[in-house]
Amino acid sequence: MIAHVYIGPLILWSILSTGIVYGITKSALYRSPIVYAALLPAVFGLLTTIMNTVVYSAHSLYTFVEKQVAVNIFKCLYASLAALPGLIAYQRISRQKEKTSGRWAVYLGFIYVFIVTVAGIVFACINNYDVPKSDSLRQFITRGNYGVIGVFALLLKIYGKRLPEKAKITLLMYTLFYMISEIFYSVAYDAHYFMFDPISVALVQCPMFACVVVSVLYGHIWSMDKPLDDEKDESESELEFEDEDDDNENDNIEASDVTDNFLQV
Repeated sequence: MIAHVYIGPLILWSILSTGIVYGITKSALYRSPIVYAALLPAVFGLLTTIMNTVVYSAHSLYTFVEKQVAVNIFKCLYASLAALPGLIAYQRISRQKEKTSGRWAVYLGFIYVFIVTVAGIVFACINNYDVPKSDSLRQFITRGNYGVIGVFALLLKIYGKRLPEKAKITLLMYTLFYMISEIFYSVAYDAHYFMFDPISVALVQCPMFACVVVSVLYGHIWSMDKPLDDEKDESESELEFEDEDDDNENDNIEASDVTDNFLQV
């Protein structure tokens, strides 16, 4: 029987993974590198929940240790890979707007995510065995994604003023959710909270879930181009102004005709 602490995260990540796959198969809007990248943390988040359920129902110590390694690897992957949608979006933006600093910041972000992911996998493999471990490596793993938050903040600073309003707001939301999840993950880790404690679920997994959801729903507008809805609103307002101008011209013509007739009389 599944413990109640796993039910919430299991439902969340199952719905998200299924929803992303459904969206990709049904709509071309979601067939983009950003959504494909968002599918990775969703899948690994689901696998982390499933493996945790299996681990804590294991009956032998060997099985527990063996599967706990997989749990730690999946947990590292889902947290690190959640940064990919944002980095891919900024890569697209950097191609639209020639800024060398922004482009190098994006490359730095990709390299940093790769380093953190590899270090996390290595640490996960040795964490449950009697192998000497470096405290500095442990601190880097628990706080490593702070560097990604710094890269996102730098990129928002570089491109924020020139991004469309909706793109800027949703990218900021994405960054804030990611930051909240990572900060409270390190706090929960230092306080020895279990990953599926209600506090950890509310402050670590739910913000990360929201981060991925935002990237899926709004990733298609993360560019320098204005969303189609905004363009449509602008075109409609322009038509309204044109109609008003035409009405004013007609009124002026009628008024001039009346004046001419009066003078002729």
